Amino acid sequence: MSRWSLAQQFFVAQLLFILVLAASLSVILYADAEQGVNDATAERMLAVATAIALEPAVLEAVEGPDPSATLQPYAVDVMDRLDVDFITIMDTDRTRLTHRNPEQIGRPYIGSVSEALAGRTQTETYAGTLGPSIRSIVPVVDDGGTVRAMVAAGITVDRAAIARNAQLPLVAFIALGALALGALASYLLSRRLRDATLGMGPAELSRTFVFYDSVLHSVREGLLLTDAAGCLVLYNDQAARLLGLDGTRKPIPASHLAVAPSLRELLNSGRRARDEVHLTESRVLVVNQEPAVPPSIPGRTAPPHGALGTVTTLRDHTEIEALTGQVETMRTLTDALRSQTHEHANRLHTRSCRSWSSAGAPTPSTSQPGTCSSPSVSPTRWSRPSTSPSSPPCWWARPRRPTSVGSP
Repeated sequence: MSRWSLAQQFFVAQLLFILVLAASLSVILYADAEQGVNDATAERMLAVATAIALEPAVLEAVEGPDPSATLQPYAVDVMDRLDVDFITIMDTDRTRLTHRNPEQIGRPYIGSVSEALAGRTQTETYAGTLGPSIRSIVPVVDDGGTVRAMVAAGITVDRAAIARNAQLPLVAFIALGALALGALASYLLSRRLRDATLGMGPAELSRTFVFYDSVLHSVREGLLLTDAAGCLVLYNDQAARLLGLDGTRKPIPASHLAVAPSLRELLNSGRRARDEVHLTESRVLVVNQEPAVPPSIPGRTAPPHGALGTVTTLRDHTEIEALTGQVETMRTLTDALRSQTHEHANRLHTRSCRSWSSAGAPTPSTSQPGTCSSPSVSPTRWSRPSTSPSSPPCWWARPRRPTSVGSP
């Protein structure tokens, strides 16, 4: 599971949560339906027993010589018409005067009667001769308020369960509907989360954040991240220094920056820029700007939205421009000195040659470079000056000694 993306983990966790929630909801609805059926059954049995206990004929029959002969047909008729499992009319000593099974007449009633003997109604779930049942016991009192008999009316738990189970389809429909809606909502949220996290897991997101934060604060260029609304949402320390920002982490509108209008316009426009030069009060900045587009993931369609903003880099060329100016100044000065040195060298060379020529040395012929001529000396090629102190200052002023073949 550690290799799953954050969206997958979120979807699975949400799905498990919804399954648990749907199961809990089903149990609660089932228990509520069961309690509702039991309460409705108890109220109905209380109403039936109260109606029979208030019947004057019942009190007369109880006080008569043979109560069972009168009350048994009456009880059976009421049970059939009202669809009640049993109606038991009993004496104050628990002796049954009526019953669904005539063989039980005359036997003691099984159940609680203390509340009824005290003149109060009572409702309970108790296991009698017909099995567990929901029953209500109501006292039969005379005009003086004396308890003369008791009436118990009830329905077995199995029949009550039929009414309860009739609501199970509704409970299941509600639970499945909640599960389907929750699963759909979880799927949509997981897709949205996957797009937002580019399908990366928690560990990968944490590592990426650490790497990007380290890169952001380690580069020597200013780095700005601007959203589509033209607000600075992220910048590094170098950008804060170049733009004079106070380091707050709240988004700053680019229009509120204390920079050159051209730079504000560039940050607000979101257009591409490559090596544009912008001037601030004390700096020369070279600015590059590109749109921030989510990376494309193999196997997935491109995101529907375009650029999320822009990424801008700032390079400080103030010192470089100053050094470039100094280098150009030095180069100009060097060229001037080189030209002046060359001019002085030519003048000295010319003056030296003229001084030597005026002392009687042959002068070079103007017809052929590198030769000298005079009335008494035939044209001869002259060699370069030697290192001797007595050598003439011009290389063409010294004749080369002729060499003969075979000379040492």
